[in-house]
Amino acid sequence: MDNIKLVIWDLDDTFWKGSLSEGGIEAIQKNIELIKELTNRGILNSIVSKNDLQKAKSKLVELEVWDYFIFPLIQFNPKGAAVKKVIERSQLRATNVLFIDDNHLNLEEAKFYNPEINIKPPDFIEHILSHKALKGKDDDAHTRLKEYKVLESKASIKDGFESNVKFLESCDIQVEFLTGQHLGANINRIVELIERTNQLNFTKVRSDLEEIESLLDNANYKTALIRVTDNYGDYRIAGFYSLHTERNELKHFVFSCRILNLGVAQYIYSKLGMPVIKVVPEVAEELGEAAPYWISEFDGKDHISHSILKNEKAGKNILFKGGCDLRQMMVYLQSKKFNIVKEDHYISEKGFPIHQEHTQIIIDSYALSPEKKELVATKEYIPFADKGFYNTEIHNGQFDCIAISVLMDYTQELYVHKTENITLPFGSWDQIWTDENRHEAVLEKYGKRKIPIEKELLKEFSEQFEHVGKISPEAFVENLKKIRSLISLETPIVFMNGAEVDSPSPLEVGAKTRHEKMNKALDQFIATSDNTHLLDVRQVVDSASQLTNHIRHYSRESYKDLSIDFLVLLNKTIDNNISTNLGFNRSMIEFLKINFPSLHSYLKSKRK
Repeated sequence: MDNIKLVIWDLDDTFWKGSLSEGGIEAIQKNIELIKELTNRGILNSIVSKNDLQKAKSKLVELEVWDYFIFPLIQFNPKGAAVKKVIERSQLRATNVLFIDDNHLNLEEAKFYNPEINIKPPDFIEHILSHKALKGKDDDAHTRLKEYKVLESKASIKDGFESNVKFLESCDIQVEFLTGQHLGANINRIVELIERTNQLNFTKVRSDLEEIESLLDNANYKTALIRVTDNYGDYRIAGFYSLHTERNELKHFVFSCRILNLGVAQYIYSKLGMPVIKVVPEVAEELGEAAPYWISEFDGKDHISHSILKNEKAGKNILFKGGCDLRQMMVYLQSKKFNIVKEDHYISEKGFPIHQEHTQIIIDSYALSPEKKELVATKEYIPFADKGFYNTEIHNGQFDCIAISVLMDYTQELYVHKTENITLPFGSWDQIWTDENRHEAVLEKYGKRKIPIEKELLKEFSEQFEHVGKISPEAFVENLKKIRSLISLETPIVFMNGAEVDSPSPLEVGAKTRHEKMNKALDQFIATSDNTHLLDVRQVVDSASQLTNHIRHYSRESYKDLSIDFLVLLNKTIDNNISTNLGFNRSMIEFLKINFPSLHSYLKSKRK
């Protein structure tokens, strides 16, 4: 048995005792601890089980072990093909995979589809930790698991693209060449890549620590480490090469299997001028001549440097994504020691307010093809979008907490393109762009703002798009689930809801009822979602007197109270040393509200 990098588990009568669909199961605590220990050794775990996905996931969540598995396939389908799919998605070789199942037929089926796989019955489990093939390496920080969670997120998005190239074009893959002092500082990583990597080790030349130290001091060799990042995460150091400059020949040319099929090896090979290389089979990618055009080099100004700053700056990295509500809170939070990235609404060159926080926009920033994003950004009949419409940092995996206001889901109308799979949120209660009877009102509104819109533009927009109303509570929850699945469960997400009071605006008919329905849907989602939290506006804004011009704008004191509540959430979720003091403390307010309602009402009126 070769070094095992992935263990695929059956569930019933293997990972646990009994069958989930036939009267329940009994957890095996030793197996739960085994999963955690394998993860500590840098060995991954997955599941192939004939079971109901939601029931199995619920039980694994209850056992606090669900997040330890990558690419789980829990479905009532044949296991051989399922095991093959897990291996392919993990970008590993079958020879480095162990499949454990109590049914000998399932084991043989897995072997038929994956001839090099290692198969074992459950009685092998007690020997796993002592077996030389499962020694792994020290990984208490679960670095390997986190890296594969990035692959897992990408795979779920990739399925929605028309081709792999179109997906790669959307990924913003960047490489960084690390030389000089970086080589000595990461010499153990170099040895690890050379000794442990097979799929993308083109020369198969093995070198120990002493040989690498000598190589780095050899003036005849040009050497570099390769760091890789994309929109979905940072792969850190994922490649190494050593090039004999006189012979123009590569001695080492090796890359982590985590970047398999991204085109990075080909890019580096082309960048080096296609030197001589003696490729030793088998290698999972072939080298050609053309450099992949979807890869660029780190220029010191983008998300690679940003992720480095995360470890060098004091404080936590927090993304705020929303409109006026989050912008107003910045007044009170800017004094705190946070590294804050703000994605609030902005005004385009044409004068339109651009909101990017609707859940549909967040999801499409992942999944929409570059061509469709270009269509949205460039068509004259879509003047309320621009080149930055889908730009976001939310998927970079660099934040300790993400805060999202969902008020645009409560407010904006949805327009679906009649021929393209594009859904655009835009506008609010008082305008429907596809309703010819309202075109004059739309022209008047934007005319007052000196934003040029012609009737022909509205007509063309109406020909291209169909109005479908606001997002339903059910679709809203589905979008929330997708967003939660695309962001690491280690990252807390704080959703900010809406007030449930009467709006002062005559245009917002039914706003309170709408907010009540959407708040209820959000409450239900948060109650069943891991590491997902609510910044509850209802606990602060409980009177129409606390609104300004409409239901989404609150008094300054309300924003201060919301800021304190947000700090309380941060204190509970990411750092209990975060001070929640911004003046009059919310905990005291709540104490007064419960125990001394008359005094609370009096003080509240004075604060307004």
